[in-house]
Amino acid sequence: MKKYGLLLIALIIFVAGCEIKTVDEVKENTFALEYHLDFNHPYKYITPEEAIDFLQEGSGIIMFGFSSCPWCQSMVNILYEVAKDKNINEIYYLDIKKIREQNTEEYQQIVNILNDYLYEDKDNNKRIYVPDIYFLNEGKILGHDNDLSILSGNVEEYITKEKEKEIKEKLLNLIAKTFSGECIDCED
Repeated sequence: MKKYGLLLIALIIFVAGCEIKTVDEVKENTFALEYHLDFNHPYKYITPEEAIDFLQEGSGIIMFGFSSCPWCQSMVNILYEVAKDKNINEIYYLDIKKIREQNTEEYQQIVNILNDYLYEDKDNNKRIYVPDIYFLNEGKILGHDNDLSILSGNVEEYITKEKEKEIKEKLLNLIAKTFSGECIDCED
């Protein structure tokens, strides 16, 4: 009887043309829908713990943001275009909203790691404002961009074609420095 049940399930899946996806594939598809990207994008959702590990030892690009932030929406798309042109196939992404609101232990660890790069809130506490992007080589921050994170108002009015070009040039420079290993924001 078990055999027939399994056979029936297999037949239904085959006939329906269902495709079984991994959790990571579902997350990547969700990201594409949230940010209006094609499904072949370089962004990879990571957990707060993975973000901490990456900031301590990783090489590449990590972005902090959340999809309801219009500035993040713009920056994700701008960075996507630049990454695509430079054949960057992985950008780590942490949706920071929930852990920031809850001020979790992981959020505090990330804040401590990024302390020198963060703005202060109205209570003089360091805070991750978004979008916030870091470029690392073996856990060493080589460059950083959070210029849009402190802005308010209409994104479309601020990000003109000229401003978008300026942002892309900065990102291209940061990518070049990251993948060459040259540090532009380091103090040592």
